[in-house]
Amino acid sequence: MLYVDPYRCMAWLAGLTLLAFVIFSTFPQIDLWVSGLFFVSPGRFVLTDVAVTDVLRALIWRLSELTVLGSCISFVVAVVQRRAVLRVSGRVWMYLVLLFCAGPGLLVNGVLKTYVGRARPVDVQAFGGERLFTAPHQWADECARNCSFVSGEVSGAVAVMIAMLVILWHWRDRVSRFVFRAVVMTSVVIPVMAGLQRLAAGRHFLSDVTLAALFVMLIAAVLYLLLFSRTKSAAGSLVGSLTSPATPPIRPPFRVTQQRRVRIKSN
Repeated sequence: MLYVDPYRCMAWLAGLTLLAFVIFSTFPQIDLWVSGLFFVSPGRFVLTDVAVTDVLRALIWRLSELTVLGSCISFVVAVVQRRAVLRVSGRVWMYLVLLFCAGPGLLVNGVLKTYVGRARPVDVQAFGGERLFTAPHQWADECARNCSFVSGEVSGAVAVMIAMLVILWHWRDRVSRFVFRAVVMTSVVIPVMAGLQRLAAGRHFLSDVTLAALFVMLIAAVLYLLLFSRTKSAAGSLVGSLTSPATPPIRPPFRVTQQRRVRIKSN
């Protein structure tokens, strides 16, 4: 099974997050250019008020809510009955609950979307609105509540993706390689679809989507190391097994016996 150092993984995520923040802050026109690709007319983007994509967005949001609720219930059951739930330990369920609370809950919706004050693409002057465009690093008052930076839907979708992958890892020896890879691909598609929908509907800039995903993944890495620092090999195997699922090696049951027989004959 492929092993990936979780500390190195966290360092890479921190570096990517910082790099993305610097790029979008230094070249804010990237946000305007990407959103301009989906712009149709003032107040309207390609997927504005499109029923199918609105339903998809609602389904992804409900999926994140169900994942939080299911993780909370499973954690309580695991603690009360002192056993794993769906082959997942109570500590892992606690990890998932903390991930949703710290990422989409506290950082994204509790702090950034509440206090940064960045206007959504559909509301800025460049696309026919009345608000000023601001870069990700600027604290503004162009939005009073539920603002653009960062995307709440994408942060929730990324947390769902991580939850699916963590639970899948605990079932890796019970599912086929096809099912394993299918679930991995599905989990990745969910935040990608959520991000594209928010961009094409004029509800978020590219930096909102990108940084939302990176923030949640970075929080997931930090929480994992805090909760599972004593099981480094398990943490690394989890990351590695996402691309290389494998079954535990089979040890020959008669290896030691055969070696002893050879020694007896040689004497």
